Amino acid sequence: MRPPRLYFVGGKRLSGATGFALLAAGVLCLAYAVLGYNEINGRNELLQAQLRAAAPVRERAGTAATTKQAEFRGEELRRKIQLAAQVVQRKSVPWDRLFRDIEDATNKDVGLLSIQPEANNRVLRIDGEARDLAALTDYIARLKGRPSLHNVHLVAHELRNESGQRSVRFGLNATWEAS
Repeated sequence: MRPPRLYFVGGKRLSGATGFALLAAGVLCLAYAVLGYNEINGRNELLQAQLRAAAPVRERAGTAATTKQAEFRGEELRRKIQLAAQVVQRKSVPWDRLFRDIEDATNKDVGLLSIQPEANNRVLRIDGEARDLAALTDYIARLKGRPSLHNVHLVAHELRNESGQRSVRFGLNATWEAS
């Protein structure tokens, strides 16, 4: 294999003045580029100094925002823990015993319309209807005799006469033990 041959074609030579003018134009362009670079570099250094000066302010602002976020998350976590504690408390109430005592005290002369227990305060609201006042007072006495119920008292009553039948609509409050 033979090495390639290079042929330089000789052209016209530029005169000294033209070459000098091109060289001067190149030097001027280079000087302009260096001046532009220096100006941009100076601006960059100024902006970097401003950023360094603003860093503590940014960090304080970031810390304040982070603190607020942490407080919000802490408050949200506290609410979730309270809700979970309430659920656990409600699930740990011996509902079977409470409802069994209420059911055992009820007879054919009393009909229950609603039972509203408040697990947090151990307060119970019972709404119902009795055949007459005697049946109501008997029911209250039987509730007072139940081991899980205390402070049973009448909070509202209404004598009703519908379709010729008389009845007493009532509301009772009581407290109960969780034993």
